[in-house]
Amino acid sequence: MPSLGKSSHGYDDHLKKAKHDEAASEMLCDNGNFPDWSIISSFYFALHCIDTYAHKLGVKTFAPVLDERTSAHSKRKRFVRKNLGRLFVSYGKLYSRSEQCRYDPKYFQLIPQDLPKKMLDEARKFLTIC
Repeated sequence: MPSLGKSSHGYDDHLKKAKHDEAASEMLCDNGNFPDWSIISSFYFALHCIDTYAHKLGVKTFAPVLDERTSAHSKRKRFVRKNLGRLFVSYGKLYSRSEQCRYDPKYFQLIPQDLPKKMLDEARKFLTIC
């Protein structure tokens, strides 16, 4: 298994994963039974679009280097702010909703019915950079 901290994957790998996550989010939106996982997969769809774009610019990984205290998510967030400012608000929405879905055990029961589709629409804005 390739190391997650090294650039063992590239542009095409991230693009393929982005499309996979988009399809999963769409399927989960249509199903309606797993709104939390639809939102989570929308976030990861956007994340892989960002990583695809980063590869275009020569950034191979957001993984922290040895003894670095900055997380990959924090590094990616800074990258989005610096290089994709117009998408920064969308990324923030996706990140915070996805985090809420992942860590709040009651949130999946409280998600407004239209939110998964809205989050998928936010994530699709990132297709413009792939």
